[in-house]
Amino acid sequence: MMKKNSMNYIWQTYMGIDEITIRRLHLNDAPFIKAAGVFSGSRTAVEDKIRKINSDTGRFAYVLESKGEVTAFSFLTPAGLSKDTYYLDFFCTDQTLLQESLSRALYHVLLEKHLHKIDLVIESSNKPLEKAAAELGMIQNAVLVDEIGDNDGNYKDAGLFYITLPEYKGYNVGFVPFQRGVACVYGTNDYIDRVNVYHYGDEPRDHLTLTVSKRLELLDENNRFKPRNSKEYYDLDNSFLPSEVEKGVNELTEYFLKKRETFDLNLSFRDCTGFQERVWRALTTIPYGLTVSYEDLALKVAPDGKEARKLTRAVGAACSDNPIPLIVPCHRVIGKDGKLVGFAAGLDIKDFLLQHESVFMTLL
Repeated sequence: MMKKNSMNYIWQTYMGIDEITIRRLHLNDAPFIKAAGVFSGSRTAVEDKIRKINSDTGRFAYVLESKGEVTAFSFLTPAGLSKDTYYLDFFCTDQTLLQESLSRALYHVLLEKHLHKIDLVIESSNKPLEKAAAELGMIQNAVLVDEIGDNDGNYKDAGLFYITLPEYKGYNVGFVPFQRGVACVYGTNDYIDRVNVYHYGDEPRDHLTLTVSKRLELLDENNRFKPRNSKEYYDLDNSFLPSEVEKGVNELTEYFLKKRETFDLNLSFRDCTGFQERVWRALTTIPYGLTVSYEDLALKVAPDGKEARKLTRAVGAACSDNPIPLIVPCHRVIGKDGKLVGFAAGLDIKDFLLQHESVFMTLL
């Protein structure tokens, strides 16, 4: 039976990597970092340690905050074997935000600093941190005997965990091959916030897509998506996808197989204007298999005809800025004269989508 589900829209950010900020450690943090037990000694001694870390061009120290309150400290030290591999020391000051803070730290170093691999040593008795690391995709690589010692000569075992960008479950990308190209779905366990569409033969435009598609062997020797029907597209490893991204991949796959007309997904639109939000909401009301003009869409946004005509161009710009095409169906908007105009992935993809939706569909 063809699935005709309702869409579940989310128009705000979540607690997690969206709400936890990260910044460099500075001298004013000395009282907090001492109270957390990260460094011992007098305030002057702690400040000296902060100065030493910040003066070392190979090391980085960060403070994570939520609503102005410190949630964690993280320190990066080169591992020595590779310029893009670092050891992460992580100290959480708010256990209620342990997983969110660790996820934000990993998001920063993997997606924003473009580091390749992070190693994290976790004391064996620290089960909450072990659990948070595993849920974010970190893998235990070894058990380190007597790895952590104190000033009294006591030593404890620890686990060595590692992660690379393709394993990171806090935020990742899934791939959906279809007749004309590859749809890339981005997001977290809670929501999808972006979809990009590539032709076969295109080169990925961002670090995340490039890194993960290379790991999955979806790219040729020139770092371009392999041709349609390449065997790698039929055996994709989705084990590290965040849950909502995996759901989006599955539903888009059903859409391209003509088993689904609508989607039941949580979406998050960040940093959008009120006008863009109204336009994107209006897009979701266009039924499968039908098209409207930009003027028709403007009338949905501003029912007054005179005002709507003034907004037609702005509506077109908002459609072009839609970060979640396919799922939010901007491809169903065409020119007043019936011509296909304005689709970021290319008019050939837009034409394919409309033809795909217009063909009589047998109930499965």
